[in-house]
Amino acid sequence: MDIETIKNAGYIVKPNHFQVNTDWPTVLDLIYKNSDNAKTNGKDLWIKIKDRLPFGHIPDLKGFCEQLNKEFDSTYTQTCDFNQNWEKRCNCPGIWHIDGPVVSLTSTHISKHKDIAIAAYIQILGNSFWKLDDKNTLVLKPSDVVFISNTISHEVWGEGPRFGVLLFAIEEKKKVR
Repeated sequence: MDIETIKNAGYIVKPNHFQVNTDWPTVLDLIYKNSDNAKTNGKDLWIKIKDRLPFGHIPDLKGFCEQLNKEFDSTYTQTCDFNQNWEKRCNCPGIWHIDGPVVSLTSTHISKHKDIAIAAYIQILGNSFWKLDDKNTLVLKPSDVVFISNTISHEVWGEGPRFGVLLFAIEEKKKVR
């Protein structure tokens, strides 16, 4: 698969694509240790952790990043400037980079929006529901991955707690060398 395939399709779902082994106590510890570095929507208990290298808590994510980049004929580079500093741009050969783990502890409804780049989301715990372009509704279960073009609007919600990781594709023309 390549980025153009995602752009042309709008979205692609890969059911049961990659198993990330973790549990809720580990996720709660990740939140606790990153509480100073998280974006929250307090009343809804939606948390985006600003940690692009959460491998100390969830080691399997590194394998997922490596596999995903390999599937797109690129190489995941943990030392990329993008991973080290939120203000810096990508300077590595990899395409896919973690934007951050996302936790929702309620049935929070993330309103319709478009991402700034082509995105991938891996569902790790719980289920999430995605409505794409006001038409198709998907249910993501643990190990499912969805790829979404930045031209597709989507809204997301869950029924109960859920945890996943958002990744962005950084295209070659947006890299700094």
